[in-house]
Amino acid sequence: MRRFGRINAFIAAFVLGWLIVWLFRSAAKPMDQVAEIGAVRQGERVTHTFKVHNRTLKPMTFVDYSAGCVCTVLDDIKGKTVWPLSSTKVRVQAQFPIRTGQTHARLSLKIKGRERPILLALRGTVEEEYPATIDFGALNRGDTPERSFQLRTFEGQPQLQIVDTSYDRRYFEVVVKADPSEPGQHSVRVQLKSDVPYGAIRSPLNIYTNDADIPIKSIALLGRVLRPLEVSEDTVVLGNLGSGGEISKTVVLSSPYGRPIHLGPIENSKEEYIVCETGEPGEDGSIEVLIACTAKLPPPGLFKATLRFHATVGGEKTSTRVEVYGVVPPRDDATAAEAEAARAAGGRETAQETVPH
Repeated sequence: MRRFGRINAFIAAFVLGWLIVWLFRSAAKPMDQVAEIGAVRQGERVTHTFKVHNRTLKPMTFVDYSAGCVCTVLDDIKGKTVWPLSSTKVRVQAQFPIRTGQTHARLSLKIKGRERPILLALRGTVEEEYPATIDFGALNRGDTPERSFQLRTFEGQPQLQIVDTSYDRRYFEVVVKADPSEPGQHSVRVQLKSDVPYGAIRSPLNIYTNDADIPIKSIALLGRVLRPLEVSEDTVVLGNLGSGGEISKTVVLSSPYGRPIHLGPIENSKEEYIVCETGEPGEDGSIEVLIACTAKLPPPGLFKATLRFHATVGGEKTSTRVEVYGVVPPRDDATAAEAEAARAAGGRETAQETVPH
Protein backbone atom coordinates (compact mmCIF):
# COMPACT_ATOMS: atom_id res chain seq x y z
CA MET A 1 0.00 0.00 0.00
CA ARG A 2 2.85 2.33 0.83
CA ARG A 3 4.26 1.69 -2.63
CA PHE A 4 0.97 2.65 -4.27
CA GLY A 5 0.74 5.70 -2.02
CA ARG A 6 4.20 6.85 -3.12
CA ILE A 7 3.27 6.35 -6.77
CA ASN A 8 0.09 8.37 -6.34
CA ALA A 9 1.99 11.11 -4.54
CA PHE A 10 4.57 11.15 -7.34
CA ILE A 11 1.86 11.38 -9.99
CA ALA A 12 0.09 14.16 -8.09
CA ALA A 13 3.35 16.10 -7.70
CA PHE A 14 4.11 15.63 -11.39
CA VAL A 15 0.65 16.83 -12.45
CA LEU A 16 0.84 19.78 -10.06
CA GLY A 17 4.28 20.75 -11.36
CA TRP A 18 3.12 20.44 -14.96
CA LEU A 19 0.06 22.56 -14.16
CA ILE A 20 2.19 25.27 -12.55
CA VAL A 21 4.57 25.33 -15.53
CA TRP A 22 1.61 25.47 -17.94
CA LEU A 23 0.05 28.33 -16.00
CA PHE A 24 3.28 30.34 -15.99
CA ARG A 25 3.86 29.71 -19.70
CA SER A 26 0.26 30.55 -20.57
CA ALA A 27 0.37 33.74 -18.51
CA ALA A 28 3.57 34.78 -20.25
CA LYS A 29 2.10 34.25 -23.70
CA PRO A 30 0.59 37.33 -25.36
CA MET A 31 -3.19 37.14 -25.73
CA ASP A 32 -3.14 38.92 -29.10
CA GLN A 33 -5.08 37.29 -31.92
CA VAL A 34 -5.15 37.66 -35.70
CA ALA A 35 -8.14 36.26 -37.58
CA GLU A 36 -7.55 35.40 -41.24
CA ILE A 37 -10.66 36.50 -43.18
CA GLY A 38 -9.44 35.67 -46.67
CA ALA A 39 -10.90 37.44 -49.72
CA VAL A 40 -13.28 40.34 -49.04
CA ARG A 41 -15.12 42.81 -51.26
CA GLN A 42 -14.32 46.50 -51.55
CA GLY A 43 -15.97 48.34 -48.65
CA GLU A 44 -17.41 45.11 -47.20
CA ARG A 45 -18.43 44.90 -43.52
CA VAL A 46 -17.14 41.74 -41.86
CA THR A 47 -18.22 40.42 -38.43
CA HIS A 48 -15.99 38.05 -36.49
CA THR A 49 -16.18 36.59 -32.98
CA PHE A 50 -12.93 36.29 -31.02
CA LYS A 51 -12.59 33.99 -28.01
CA VAL A 52 -10.48 35.80 -25.42
CA HIS A 53 -8.94 33.51 -22.76
CA ASN A 54 -7.80 34.46 -19.27
CA ARG A 55 -4.98 31.99 -18.60
CA THR A 56 -3.90 33.71 -15.40
CA LEU A 57 -4.95 33.13 -11.80
CA LYS A 58 -6.33 36.68 -11.48
CA PRO A 59 -9.65 38.08 -12.74
CA MET A 60 -9.35 40.11 -15.95
CA THR A 61 -11.65 43.13 -16.31
CA PHE A 62 -12.15 45.05 -19.55
CA VAL A 63 -11.92 48.80 -19.05
CA ASP A 64 -12.48 49.99 -22.61
CA TYR A 65 -11.26 49.49 -26.17
CA SER A 66 -9.67 51.67 -28.80
CA ALA A 67 -9.86 51.16 -32.55
CA GLY A 68 -9.56 52.94 -35.85
CA CYS A 69 -12.56 54.28 -37.74
CA VAL A 70 -13.05 50.96 -39.59
CA CYS A 71 -13.33 48.65 -36.56
CA THR A 72 -15.78 48.46 -33.65
CA VAL A 73 -16.83 46.08 -30.85
CA LEU A 74 -20.50 45.13 -31.19
CA ASP A 75 -21.07 44.19 -27.54
CA ASP A 76 -20.71 46.37 -24.45
CA ILE A 77 -17.57 44.98 -22.79
CA LYS A 78 -16.82 47.85 -20.40
CA GLY A 79 -16.59 46.46 -16.86
CA LYS A 80 -16.94 42.86 -18.01
CA THR A 81 -14.79 40.41 -15.99
CA VAL A 82 -13.26 37.18 -17.26
CA TRP A 83 -12.50 34.85 -14.37
CA PRO A 84 -9.24 32.86 -14.10
CA LEU A 85 -8.83 29.96 -16.54
CA SER A 86 -12.01 30.90 -18.38
CA SER A 87 -12.84 32.78 -21.59
CA THR A 88 -15.36 35.15 -23.15
CA LYS A 89 -16.50 36.01 -26.66
CA VAL A 90 -15.89 39.43 -28.21
CA ARG A 91 -17.79 40.24 -31.41
CA VAL A 92 -15.97 42.64 -33.72
CA GLN A 93 -17.16 44.30 -36.92
CA ALA A 94 -14.81 45.90 -39.44
CA GLN A 95 -15.45 47.74 -42.68
CA PHE A 96 -12.67 46.98 -45.12
CA PRO A 97 -11.39 49.76 -47.39
CA ILE A 98 -12.03 50.27 -51.08
CA ARG A 99 -8.34 50.09 -51.99
CA THR A 100 -7.31 46.60 -53.03
CA GLY A 101 -4.67 44.29 -51.58
CA GLN A 102 -3.97 42.87 -48.14
CA THR A 103 -5.16 44.98 -45.24
CA HIS A 104 -5.72 44.83 -41.47
CA ALA A 105 -8.44 46.08 -39.12
CA ARG A 106 -7.17 46.34 -35.54
CA LEU A 107 -8.45 47.17 -32.08
CA SER A 108 -7.00 47.12 -28.55
CA LEU A 109 -8.81 45.80 -25.45
CA LYS A 110 -7.70 47.73 -22.36
CA ILE A 111 -7.41 45.60 -19.20
CA LYS A 112 -7.67 46.92 -15.65
CA GLY A 113 -4.31 46.87 -13.87
CA ARG A 114 -2.40 45.88 -17.04
CA GLU A 115 -0.25 48.25 -19.00
CA ARG A 116 -0.29 46.23 -22.23
CA PRO A 117 -3.69 45.83 -23.96
CA ILE A 118 -4.88 42.76 -25.86
CA LEU A 119 -4.63 43.32 -29.60
CA LEU A 120 -7.24 41.81 -31.94
CA ALA A 121 -6.91 42.04 -35.71
CA LEU A 122 -8.81 40.96 -38.81
CA ARG A 123 -6.61 40.34 -41.82
CA GLY A 124 -7.98 39.97 -45.32
CA THR A 125 -7.33 40.66 -48.98
CA VAL A 126 -9.57 43.16 -50.74
CA GLU A 127 -10.28 42.03 -54.31
CA GLU A 128 -10.93 44.58 -57.05
CA GLU A 129 -14.40 44.85 -58.58
CA TYR A 130 -13.94 48.46 -59.74
CA PRO A 131 -11.13 51.06 -59.52
CA ALA A 132 -10.82 52.68 -56.09
CA THR A 133 -9.36 55.78 -57.75
CA ILE A 134 -9.23 57.33 -61.21
CA ASP A 135 -6.16 59.53 -61.49
CA PHE A 136 -6.01 61.91 -64.44
CA GLY A 137 -2.48 62.96 -63.43
CA ALA A 138 -1.00 66.39 -64.19
CA LEU A 139 -2.71 68.12 -67.12
CA ASN A 140 -3.10 71.52 -68.73
CA ARG A 141 -6.27 73.50 -68.28
CA GLY A 142 -8.54 72.89 -71.25
CA ASP A 143 -7.57 69.22 -71.58
CA THR A 144 -10.52 66.81 -71.50
CA PRO A 145 -9.12 63.33 -70.80
CA GLU A 146 -11.45 60.39 -70.20
CA ARG A 147 -11.21 57.06 -68.37
CA SER A 148 -13.44 53.97 -68.63
CA PHE A 149 -14.07 50.86 -66.54
CA GLN A 150 -16.57 48.00 -66.23
CA LEU A 151 -19.05 47.09 -63.47
CA ARG A 152 -20.25 43.48 -63.34
CA THR A 153 -22.65 41.42 -61.25
CA PHE A 154 -20.86 39.94 -58.25
CA GLU A 155 -21.29 36.23 -57.59
CA GLY A 156 -24.34 35.54 -55.43
CA GLN A 157 -25.87 38.96 -56.07
CA PRO A 158 -28.91 39.83 -58.25
CA GLN A 159 -28.27 41.02 -61.78
CA LEU A 160 -26.56 44.38 -61.35
CA GLN A 161 -28.60 47.50 -62.01
CA ILE A 162 -27.38 51.09 -61.84
CA VAL A 163 -29.93 53.14 -59.90
CA ASP A 164 -28.23 56.56 -59.87
CA THR A 165 -24.91 58.41 -59.83
CA SER A 166 -23.65 61.44 -57.93
CA TYR A 167 -20.57 63.53 -58.76
CA ASP A 168 -19.51 67.14 -59.36
CA ARG A 169 -21.33 67.88 -62.60
CA ARG A 170 -19.55 71.22 -63.00
CA TYR A 171 -16.26 69.56 -63.83
CA PHE A 172 -17.04 65.96 -64.87
CA GLU A 173 -19.25 64.08 -67.28
CA VAL A 174 -20.14 60.48 -66.41
CA VAL A 175 -21.89 58.17 -68.86
CA VAL A 176 -23.13 54.70 -67.79
CA LYS A 177 -24.23 52.21 -70.44
CA ALA A 178 -25.60 48.70 -69.96
CA ASP A 179 -24.03 46.01 -72.13
CA PRO A 180 -26.91 44.47 -74.20
CA SER A 181 -24.87 41.36 -74.95
CA GLU A 182 -24.06 40.62 -71.28
CA PRO A 183 -26.88 41.35 -68.78
CA GLY A 184 -25.64 42.75 -65.47
CA GLN A 185 -22.54 44.35 -67.01
CA HIS A 186 -22.16 48.12 -67.41
CA SER A 187 -19.49 50.36 -68.91
CA VAL A 188 -18.71 53.63 -67.11
CA ARG A 189 -16.96 56.55 -68.85
CA VAL A 190 -15.64 59.50 -66.84
CA GLN A 191 -14.52 62.63 -68.72
CA LEU A 192 -13.00 65.82 -67.35
CA LYS A 193 -14.50 69.08 -68.57
CA SER A 194 -12.35 71.86 -70.02
CA ASP A 195 -13.07 74.52 -67.37
CA VAL A 196 -11.76 72.73 -64.27
CA PRO A 197 -9.99 75.28 -62.00
CA TYR A 198 -6.23 75.29 -61.52
CA GLY A 199 -4.84 73.13 -58.73
CA ALA A 200 -5.58 69.74 -57.22
CA ILE A 201 -8.59 67.65 -58.26
CA ARG A 202 -10.18 65.47 -55.59
CA SER A 203 -13.83 64.63 -56.04
CA PRO A 204 -15.97 61.54 -55.24
CA LEU A 205 -17.97 59.56 -57.78
CA ASN A 206 -20.73 57.48 -56.16
CA ILE A 207 -22.57 54.85 -58.19
CA TYR A 208 -25.77 53.58 -56.55
CA THR A 209 -26.75 49.99 -57.40
CA ASN A 210 -29.07 47.18 -56.33
CA ASP A 211 -26.16 45.19 -54.87
CA ALA A 212 -27.49 43.86 -51.55
CA ASP A 213 -24.14 43.94 -49.72
CA ILE A 214 -22.26 46.86 -51.30
CA PRO A 215 -24.94 49.08 -52.87
CA ILE A 216 -22.71 52.17 -53.27
CA LYS A 217 -19.53 52.00 -55.35
CA SER A 218 -17.34 54.96 -54.33
CA ILE A 219 -14.49 56.09 -56.58
CA ALA A 220 -12.09 58.99 -55.92
CA LEU A 221 -11.45 61.19 -58.98
CA LEU A 222 -7.96 62.68 -58.74
CA GLY A 223 -5.64 64.88 -60.76
CA ARG A 224 -3.95 68.26 -60.91
CA VAL A 225 -4.52 71.10 -63.35
CA LEU A 226 -1.18 72.84 -63.86
CA ARG A 227 -1.10 76.51 -62.94
CA PRO A 228 0.21 79.24 -65.30
CA LEU A 229 3.27 79.52 -63.03
CA GLU A 230 4.73 76.32 -61.61
CA VAL A 231 7.72 75.84 -59.29
CA SER A 232 9.98 72.78 -59.32
CA GLU A 233 9.79 72.40 -55.51
CA ASP A 234 7.19 74.03 -53.30
CA THR A 235 9.00 72.84 -50.14
CA VAL A 236 12.70 73.52 -49.67
CA VAL A 237 14.67 72.03 -46.76
CA LEU A 238 17.97 73.78 -46.08
CA GLY A 239 18.99 71.51 -43.20
CA ASN A 240 21.21 72.73 -40.36
CA LEU A 241 21.38 76.52 -40.61
CA GLY A 242 23.97 76.77 -37.84
CA SER A 243 26.66 74.76 -39.60
CA GLY A 244 28.36 77.87 -41.06
CA GLY A 245 29.31 78.51 -44.67
CA GLU A 246 26.94 79.06 -47.57
CA ILE A 247 23.63 77.21 -47.40
CA SER A 248 21.44 77.47 -50.48
CA LYS A 249 19.14 75.67 -52.89
CA THR A 250 17.87 76.42 -56.39
CA VAL A 251 14.26 76.16 -57.58
CA VAL A 252 12.96 76.70 -61.11
CA LEU A 253 9.93 78.78 -62.10
CA SER A 254 8.30 77.76 -65.37
CA SER A 255 5.09 77.96 -67.37
CA PRO A 256 3.78 74.55 -68.51
CA TYR A 257 1.84 76.40 -71.23
CA GLY A 258 4.99 77.88 -72.80
CA ARG A 259 4.00 81.45 -72.00
CA PRO A 260 6.56 84.18 -71.24
CA ILE A 261 7.15 84.88 -67.55
CA HIS A 262 7.57 88.45 -66.32
CA LEU A 263 8.60 88.07 -62.71
CA GLY A 264 7.41 90.74 -60.28
CA PRO A 265 8.05 91.30 -56.58
CA ILE A 266 8.92 88.43 -54.23
CA GLU A 267 7.24 88.40 -50.83
CA ASN A 268 9.69 87.12 -48.21
CA SER A 269 8.43 86.51 -44.66
CA LYS A 270 11.97 86.21 -43.24
CA GLU A 271 14.04 88.54 -45.41
CA GLU A 272 16.61 89.15 -42.66
CA TYR A 273 17.51 85.43 -42.77
CA ILE A 274 16.68 84.39 -46.36
CA VAL A 275 17.62 86.00 -49.67
CA CYS A 276 16.45 85.21 -53.22
CA GLU A 277 18.53 85.75 -56.36
CA THR A 278 16.87 85.27 -59.76
CA GLY A 279 18.71 84.51 -62.97
CA GLU A 280 17.99 85.30 -66.59
CA PRO A 281 15.27 83.34 -68.39
CA GLY A 282 16.45 80.16 -70.10
CA GLU A 283 15.73 79.11 -73.67
CA ASP A 284 12.46 77.54 -72.55
CA GLY A 285 11.49 80.68 -70.61
CA SER A 286 12.12 79.13 -67.18
CA ILE A 287 13.80 81.16 -64.44
CA GLU A 288 16.18 79.79 -61.82
CA VAL A 289 15.89 81.20 -58.31
CA LEU A 290 18.66 80.73 -55.75
CA ILE A 291 17.34 80.58 -52.18
CA ALA A 292 20.12 81.17 -49.65
CA CYS A 293 20.72 82.12 -46.03
CA THR A 294 21.96 85.59 -45.12
CA ALA A 295 24.83 86.22 -42.73
CA LYS A 296 22.41 86.59 -39.82
CA LEU A 297 21.62 83.41 -37.91
CA PRO A 298 17.95 82.79 -36.90
CA PRO A 299 17.03 81.95 -33.29
CA PRO A 300 17.49 78.31 -32.20
CA GLY A 301 14.71 75.89 -33.12
CA LEU A 302 12.72 75.05 -36.23
CA PHE A 303 13.01 77.72 -38.93
CA LYS A 304 10.28 78.40 -41.50
CA ALA A 305 10.01 81.10 -44.15
CA THR A 306 7.39 81.65 -46.85
CA LEU A 307 8.31 82.99 -50.28
CA ARG A 308 5.59 84.10 -52.69
CA PHE A 309 6.60 84.78 -56.29
CA HIS A 310 4.33 87.17 -58.19
CA ALA A 311 4.46 87.21 -61.98
CA THR A 312 2.60 88.02 -65.15
CA VAL A 313 2.45 84.93 -67.36
CA GLY A 314 1.12 85.42 -70.87
CA GLY A 315 -0.74 88.55 -69.75
CA GLU A 316 -2.31 86.77 -66.74
CA LYS A 317 -1.34 87.82 -63.22
CA THR A 318 -0.55 84.86 -60.98
CA SER A 319 1.67 83.72 -58.12
CA THR A 320 3.17 80.61 -56.54
CA ARG A 321 4.52 79.87 -53.09
CA VAL A 322 7.58 78.11 -51.65
CA GLU A 323 7.97 77.08 -48.01
CA VAL A 324 11.57 77.09 -46.71
CA TYR A 325 12.52 75.00 -43.67
CA GLY A 326 15.65 74.57 -41.61
CA VAL A 327 16.88 73.79 -38.10
CA VAL A 328 18.99 76.04 -35.90
CA PRO A 329 20.60 74.06 -33.04
CA PRO A 330 21.16 75.60 -29.60
CA ARG A 331 24.48 77.43 -29.35
CA ASP A 332 26.39 79.82 -27.12
CA ASP A 333 27.31 83.37 -28.14
CA ALA A 334 30.79 82.39 -29.32
CA THR A 335 29.43 79.60 -31.56
CA ALA A 336 26.77 81.92 -33.00
CA ALA A 337 29.34 84.63 -33.78
CA GLU A 338 31.61 82.06 -35.46
CA ALA A 339 28.77 80.70 -37.62
CA GLU A 340 27.67 84.20 -38.66
CA ALA A 341 31.25 85.14 -39.54
CA ALA A 342 31.58 82.02 -41.70
CA ARG A 343 28.25 82.83 -43.36
CA ALA A 344 29.31 86.43 -44.01
CA ALA A 345 32.52 85.19 -45.61
CA GLY A 346 30.32 83.49 -48.20
CA GLY A 347 29.34 86.93 -49.51
CA ARG A 348 25.54 86.80 -48.97
CA GLU A 349 23.93 90.17 -48.24
CA THR A 350 20.75 90.50 -46.23
CA ALA A 351 19.07 92.55 -48.97
CA GLN A 352 16.95 90.57 -51.41
CA GLU A 353 18.21 90.67 -54.99
CA THR A 354 15.60 90.50 -57.73
CA VAL A 355 16.42 90.85 -61.40
CA PRO A 356 13.39 92.35 -63.18
CA HIS A 357 12.16 90.70 -66.39
